[in-house]
Amino acid sequence: MSSWTPSRHSRASSAKTATWPPHGADRNSVTATLFALLSAGVACSSADDPIVPPPFSLTGQWTRINSSFGELDGMVVQVNGPESQAVITATPANIYIFQSGDLKWRNIVKVSDDEYEYEALVRQAIAGTQSHIPGLITVNDGVSISLSFPTTGTFQDWIVVE
Repeated sequence: MSSWTPSRHSRASSAKTATWPPHGADRNSVTATLFALLSAGVACSSADDPIVPPPFSLTGQWTRINSSFGELDGMVVQVNGPESQAVITATPANIYIFQSGDLKWRNIVKVSDDEYEYEALVRQAIAGTQSHIPGLITVNDGVSISLSFPTTGTFQDWIVVE
């Protein structure tokens, strides 16, 4: 055990001798405790540090919850990758004859952190024709998206299922 003698500039009397580590502790336990405390201090973040959410991804299942065509609310699509396509996996009975397996969104392209351009499959009930129209996907909060269609003025709101 080594001993430490205070210098003549310290407050302690030169007649007293202090030892390290303090009485009752061994050097290894003190070193381990100091290391743990320093590590914890480094790992803590301050209130000023921003919380950075993970990057948004369209990948997953999405459920249509509100739209210009309410009879299609409840439709579920599966997106298998970013800048991919969406396939219908479930849909309520409807006059547009959408069904599981239909390609609902295609040519999805990210244009900014919170917007994607794409083409949506649309069907006309009376004429029975179908086409793809351009649309815009806007990320709202990481768990919901809004779809808008400039050519028709219609909208859709979707939430992530998984």
